[in-house]
Amino acid sequence: IAKRGRYGAFLMEELDLLAEIVSTLVKGLKIPVTCKTRIYKDFDRTIRLCETLVGAGASMLTIHGRTREEKGQLVRAADWAMLARIKKHFAGRVPIVSNGGISSMEDLQRCLAETGVDGVMSSEAVLENPALFQRTIPQIDLAEQYLDFCRQYPVHPIKCVRSHLIKMLHRYTVKHTELREMYGTAHTLDEFADVCKICRELISVNGEESYTESWYYRYNSSRYSDEVKSVPLNIVLDKDMLVNKKTSFLTSTNNESTADDLWGTVEGDDNEEYCGIFHSLNFAT
Repeated sequence: IAKRGRYGAFLMEELDLLAEIVSTLVKGLKIPVTCKTRIYKDFDRTIRLCETLVGAGASMLTIHGRTREEKGQLVRAADWAMLARIKKHFAGRVPIVSNGGISSMEDLQRCLAETGVDGVMSSEAVLENPALFQRTIPQIDLAEQYLDFCRQYPVHPIKCVRSHLIKMLHRYTVKHTELREMYGTAHTLDEFADVCKICRELISVNGEESYTESWYYRYNSSRYSDEVKSVPLNIVLDKDMLVNKKTSFLTSTNNESTADDLWGTVEGDDNEEYCGIFHSLNFAT
């Protein structure tokens, strides 16, 4: 679909069109324009793509460290070595955010250490574990909390609930496949809650440690060694752990509070609001 529609990663070769799109947005918007892209195996070709985006006015780049072809069953480990080279190339110019291969706080901290990037993004892994960037919460607890939110804020259509629970409960249903039919035919929140109830009963018998299969690594189970599976996640409450605040874009301003405002909202002149990373770039949202 993306290939036929000429969007997403299938714009990577169309540098002139990318430059036109980004520059048009930069000229027409009052907020920063950021871009997210994948890489090529060839570093120089990747840099030409990134330079096109930055040259057109992109204020920040998020780089998915995989090629366009590396997805689904062809997915490979994100190329953090490439990310480190990209970060070094753009040092002092625009912040670089790494994407790909982040499924735990340990992954995040290792990525920051190995690449020197300014921040880390996780996408698919957060669908399975929405608490990834905060603390360790059993998957069954997350699923039940999600259903509680669905009761407070009704979801339409109901298949959206099923889609989320498939990811959150994957580690249980991959072992107890009969549960798949239950949530596959469920059409109410109570029916989905029944699936969670059975999962909890199974956990009480087998122990949470018996369920380690990750939905995120469903196409690459070899990524999880027994050693990695058994590593407990640490509770992280310090925002400084989530971003490399020693990088140039956070210290290139005379405002000493910039880095501290990275995750919060502060008031600027005339009561304008400056939020998060955009404030650190001195842009109004």
